[in-house]
Amino acid sequence: MRFLKTLFSLNCLASVGFYKKFACKNLFFENSFIRKDLHTYFIDKRKYFHLNKKDICTNTIIIPFYKDNYSYIFYDDKEEGIVVDPADYNIINDISKKENIKIKHVLCTHKHSDHNNGNQYYYEKNINVYGIKEYDNKYINQDISNLTHFQINNFKINIFLSNFHSKNQVSYLIENDNNKSKKNIFFTGDFLFISGIGKNFEQDNEDLYNSINKLKLLDKQNIYIFCGHEYTLDNLKFALTVDSTNKNLLSFYDHVVNSNKNYPTVPTLLEHEYLYNPFLRCDQNDVRKSIDLYAKKKNIKFNRRVII
Repeated sequence: MRFLKTLFSLNCLASVGFYKKFACKNLFFENSFIRKDLHTYFIDKRKYFHLNKKDICTNTIIIPFYKDNYSYIFYDDKEEGIVVDPADYNIINDISKKENIKIKHVLCTHKHSDHNNGNQYYYEKNINVYGIKEYDNKYINQDISNLTHFQINNFKINIFLSNFHSKNQVSYLIENDNNKSKKNIFFTGDFLFISGIGKNFEQDNEDLYNSINKLKLLDKQNIYIFCGHEYTLDNLKFALTVDSTNKNLLSFYDHVVNSNKNYPTVPTLLEHEYLYNPFLRCDQNDVRKSIDLYAKKKNIKFNRRVII
């Protein structure tokens, strides 16, 4: 656990001004990894994206809002649309009307306002709002506190609980009973990001460690990650400070830097995260050595209480 705690300290101290362009060939994905699988649409000059992946288990719409947030709509049947973290419900309404999707269910990942601001709107319309009900997250009418999974039509929705970023942060792993041969989708909120992980606001290092280890139990080859924010470039810059010789990381960084910034970097395969996400690679000797060296350079002691 000490390497993970130190990595969080380094992440807190790392300069976001870091920039270095690496000329290297893509290794584990094609040049079209981000571009060709997205169809762009506009509503009132705002972009949203239809994901066009043949290997994914359901229809998915990616909706950027605020500075860097993401909300998502997924559906098999447009009469039974499901939305994840619709904090800006006006945008969701506009898009769902344009797409002729009826929003019948809401999945809330956690209590932070940039994720749950829209809950009251749907709650008052008697639409199912799933999540863990608590003082800062009271507009929940389908409390999932004591569940490991639940069903919405043909979707089995598995609950992945973590507490280090926010108490009762829920990530939702979606399986489609009608499309079992396709890859599942994992809405991780502020738990797991592309090449990064959520800030440890609750200072719960044990939960952080256990939550990351639980990911190892998942079928990483068959899960697409949809996170709550677009933090990828900054996360990659930090990752390069502790894993600078990682060819997969260098390749992905080069790809993201040279990609069109008007497109999201989500989704990513969970198995790819194990190639370049330093928080999932703390058991690798080369990463541990880099963390040790960088920590000494920054004068960080391993027994220091980590606060980010």
